[in-house]
Amino acid sequence: MTGEAPEMAPAELGDVPPHDIQAERITLGSMMLSATAIGEIIDIPLAAGDHYLPAHQIVHEVILHLHGAGEPTEAEAVLIELGRRGELRAGLDATFLFALIQAVPVALSGPHYAREVARHARVRRAQEGISRALLMTKRAGFSPDEDMDRVRQAVDDATGTRADAGSARWLADAVLETLDKLDKPLPPDEITPPYVDLRDVIPALRDGQLVTVAARPSIGKTVVAGDFARHAAFRLGLPVAWFSLEMSREELIIRTLAAEARVSQDHLQRHTMDDAEWARVEAAAQSFGESRLLIDDKSGSSIAHVRSALRAMARDAVPRLVIFDYLQLGSSPGAPSRQEEVSRLTRDLKDVARDFGLPVLMAAQLNRNPESRHDKRPLQADLRESGEIENSSDVVILLHREDYYERESPRAGEMDLIVTKNRNGVTATVTVAFQGRFCRCVGMAPEDCVRASEWTPTSTLGVVA
Repeated sequence: MTGEAPEMAPAELGDVPPHDIQAERITLGSMMLSATAIGEIIDIPLAAGDHYLPAHQIVHEVILHLHGAGEPTEAEAVLIELGRRGELRAGLDATFLFALIQAVPVALSGPHYAREVARHARVRRAQEGISRALLMTKRAGFSPDEDMDRVRQAVDDATGTRADAGSARWLADAVLETLDKLDKPLPPDEITPPYVDLRDVIPALRDGQLVTVAARPSIGKTVVAGDFARHAAFRLGLPVAWFSLEMSREELIIRTLAAEARVSQDHLQRHTMDDAEWARVEAAAQSFGESRLLIDDKSGSSIAHVRSALRAMARDAVPRLVIFDYLQLGSSPGAPSRQEEVSRLTRDLKDVARDFGLPVLMAAQLNRNPESRHDKRPLQADLRESGEIENSSDVVILLHREDYYERESPRAGEMDLIVTKNRNGVTATVTVAFQGRFCRCVGMAPEDCVRASEWTPTSTLGVVA
């Protein structure tokens, strides 16, 4: 005896799924007798598909249709609607409806029995989801690394609680809750941008948003993504999940230490730091250790991997921001073309933002079109390989540095953040100081507290961003 529980086969869950036919009959009969009962049953919530018998599902759906249209819901009206839909047949007729009414002990008892119907439906869904998950693991080619998230999703979908988005009472509560939020300052867990001037354009990254930061290679996508990650993790104290498809975890740690400690990345790489730099790096390392910045450096990550990783991270700390760097290095198995692969990845990342209830900041690469223009400034149409990026993104920020193309530019050391799409606000261009050797940007507003000694124009030269 090992003490372990034996594996349960699907049949052991019961050949007949749990249900209560009498409770279903009383529920439907009370709905035909009382409009008050209908309202209470809707709020439970109980849907037509929660009934075990198909005939009961049809009757429930007809009652809800009549109720929603403001029409009577008594048996005669239900019978007429069933005939109009062509649903009258042997076993579903006037006698069937009369029997439902006869089953009701007291009209107002309907909600009590409806809760029993809903409970049995939840148990059935849970059993079905667990059975589907078990079958997934038995299929040939099942990969725990790539497919486990589908298993978790099947169980989550089966055991989750559904909300009735059509309830007027729910909508009223939601409106009041929204007004209450608008009357208060931004909550402390809002992801504000790391640069003060950018907050005038984008006050905060909202849950469910997909924010795209795009640029040509070596302009500074990872630098800006890192600034968002550091600001959220170190300044706001929030859990951040950073998926890096281009750089290793060690590379990102070195870049983050350089940015946080204001020490040249080159000094870190060459191990040539002086005592003052060592002191700042040690302080930055302490901030790193106290933060909840999580770095995943699996190359060619798929969305299945992202979802699985987020679920695993949530066991310790639920991430409040996801960084995905960068889009064109991701993978979407089965896509017929590269353009469709990028489109799928973009839509899937938007779904991740909505499903997990957090903002996703996605770095993306622009095509070569800006380099053929006189001023080299990027446009939203330059987003590489897919117009889906424009469609799915709530915010699009394009990066531009004049000194990347013209080393003697009078704007050396400056980067433009061109907000070309902002679904919930204005568009504008914000300029920040690009401190390339420190692997970071710094806002130019006085509130950003930039000391002149921390930045000089020469700091931008010869740096891969």
